[in-house]
Amino acid sequence: MSAVEPMRSNPAHALRFGIDCLQVDTRRALLDAIGQETIIAGAYTDGKDGSICPSVLVHRRGAEGNLTGFARAWDAFTGAVPGRPRVATGHEMRVLREMLEASLTREEARRERVRRALGPTPGSRPASGASAAPT
Repeated sequence: MSAVEPMRSNPAHALRFGIDCLQVDTRRALLDAIGQETIIAGAYTDGKDGSICPSVLVHRRGAEGNLTGFARAWDAFTGAVPGRPRVATGHEMRVLREMLEASLTREEARRERVRRALGPTPGSRPASGASAAPT
């Protein structure tokens, strides 16, 4: 079994991977937009009342980059039929929100580990409440 096979057989894993591959600003924009727009699966737009897929949503909010992998993972996760748009269910939206939140939390933890590993940068001050190292 190749490394790709689990992604094909488990759409939730593929969606998580697709989310983690998005730029941090894109993940934040998508999270902020949930609940403000009607999100669909199966097409870029519904062609009727302006409902849009998550990829179009973040592009309209200024996100850049290639979202093709995420878009495919979203449609696979939702079981959408290409070209037959439908509104995402409450469950699908909850999962999307939770995966975005978890991804951003993991990213912040990763960045914190890197900051600690690298130590203070020249010219930086100790964090508030921390004492400077003795000289």
